[in-house]
Amino acid sequence: MSEQGKRSRTAIVLDFGWDSLRVTCPQGTAEIPIEHSDDGRLTAACSDAIASRLETLLGPRRLPVRGLCLVSARGVSLRAMSLPPAPPAELERLITLQLEKELPLPLDRLAWTWRATPADNGAPRRIAVAALRREVLDDYTRLLTACRVEPTFRLAALERAGRLPTGSGLVASLHVGKRRSELLVVKDGTPAILRTLPGGSLEPARAARLVEEALQPFERNEAGSRPACRVFLSGDGAELAGLTDALTQASQGLLQCATLELDPGAPAAGSSEPFLLQKAREDVVSQPRGRWRPIVLGAAGLLLVGGFLVHRYVSPWHLLPKATERLAVLEAERRALPQIDEELTFLEGLSAAQPAYLSLLAAIAEAAPKGTLLESLALNRQGEAVLRGSVAGQEMPNELRKKLAASPWFTGAVLDEQSAPQGDSKRVTFRIRARIKAREPGAEGGSAR
Repeated sequence: MSEQGKRSRTAIVLDFGWDSLRVTCPQGTAEIPIEHSDDGRLTAACSDAIASRLETLLGPRRLPVRGLCLVSARGVSLRAMSLPPAPPAELERLITLQLEKELPLPLDRLAWTWRATPADNGAPRRIAVAALRREVLDDYTRLLTACRVEPTFRLAALERAGRLPTGSGLVASLHVGKRRSELLVVKDGTPAILRTLPGGSLEPARAARLVEEALQPFERNEAGSRPACRVFLSGDGAELAGLTDALTQASQGLLQCATLELDPGAPAAGSSEPFLLQKAREDVVSQPRGRWRPIVLGAAGLLLVGGFLVHRYVSPWHLLPKATERLAVLEAERRALPQIDEELTFLEGLSAAQPAYLSLLAAIAEAAPKGTLLESLALNRQGEAVLRGSVAGQEMPNELRKKLAASPWFTGAVLDEQSAPQGDSKRVTFRIRARIKAREPGAEGGSAR
């Protein structure tokens, strides 16, 4: 069925606002309070209260009714992008790739919709994309399906945008609510900015300032001022009383305000393609009704029984070759374990017998007097260290020997050679031989530090 036909069959309109649900149907109109949890979803008590009121309002019926659901801007992200011209199928693929790149959540967790400007001789097309978390619509779908209502979701702000005058320039829609207000800015026929304004009945000066802040990113003329913007106000009569003229005066003529009449049950005059939120989650689709239910339930039962029999008797034979191959691999690994243990023991013994070169160098550096020049350091298999170098004084070689003997790394340090000062540098060459102490397990790390 065409979208126009679906609109004509709409029997109920549900406006999910920030704090209330307004229901409009042939039986009458009702406003039901809404309570959200911290994550923005409906609470269990609120869902039960809404279901009870809907059943009372709609009364008994044999067939489900179609419901047009208008969703508020709570949690909605509106993005504007520019893409090269492409066929509709290719354009939607490009939009999907761009959204996967920009949005923090995967697309299967979002409900989103888009609209593009008409193609114009190869010029880039401006795209408006609106997205919100899918869980929000899942809650609404479960609630309405239980009440025998077939929902179709649209964003209320973008539905109001379809009723704005078309053409170039800036046009804004300001919907004033009791506790929150929604501002949508449209540039050259494409939605560009969607903001939520705190507070309900806005003061004219504060409303003008908030609208001006939202219009800051747009281009200004040569004189440095922004062209006038047409602002269309909507909402309850009590909130709009006197706000239209007062907002025009508070903005000093930069905002040309008028009242926008809304009829949510009728199609938008300026758009034949409304912003329908795409959502196809299998776990929230209503159950089959009428005479097809026994057939579907019987087929499901046969599938379950067949799946159980296949899993019970066929799967073991199908998995037997893989299990045999896996057991052979495990047996080969078990046979290789003794050889691995021998290699590990050899490497551990080799590591324990290896001298701690870095710790020995650190001990020599701590014991060496200032100005010591170490020419060579030899470590042999007998556990001896031989140092050759020069110092700036005759007493320094003996001082170095004493410090090495007192070090926890050496014992029996002996000064084998010491020459007299030579030349103007007065440096004394020396040769010291010391035995390396045997290490104890765990002692290396403390000495190295």
